Amino acid sequence: MATERAQTKILVIDDENTFRLFLEETLRNAGMAPVTFGNPTEALPHVVRVAFDLVLTDLRMPGMNGMELIRAVRAIDPELPIVMMSAHGNVDDAMAAIREGANDYLTKPFLSAEFLFRLRLALRAASQTKEIERLSRDLGAVRDLDGM
Repeated sequence: MATERAQTKILVIDDENTFRLFLEETLRNAGMAPVTFGNPTEALPHVVRVAFDLVLTDLRMPGMNGMELIRAVRAIDPELPIVMMSAHGNVDDAMAAIREGANDYLTKPFLSAEFLFRLRLALRAASQTKEIERLSRDLGAVRDLDGM
């Protein structure tokens, strides 16, 4: 299981250096492979080049905010799980993030255990969605063969 988690690539985008380092350490200690950026504009090209398993982004950042980042990531990869976080969290922001395509919304500060639990839930949901799509395609192929 540790090998599987070690391959989990998480793109972390947060303009607060101290918090970004906390996230990086927490993810590494959990056996994941974080790639961190303080600037969403610099991070975005990596979504095209690297097969990330999840994007973790702050809401309020200079240059490009988290909502804009969600839209940009969705244009590149509509299936990539995204978890939004904010120190200024409120229900309206959380609802807006989910409407834009975030899979979850965390309010800072949070406990490491809760953070990792919620990330794993988002990763598991994305994996199950992919498996359902694969099984549906396989079932369609079997039905096509039955009609022959």
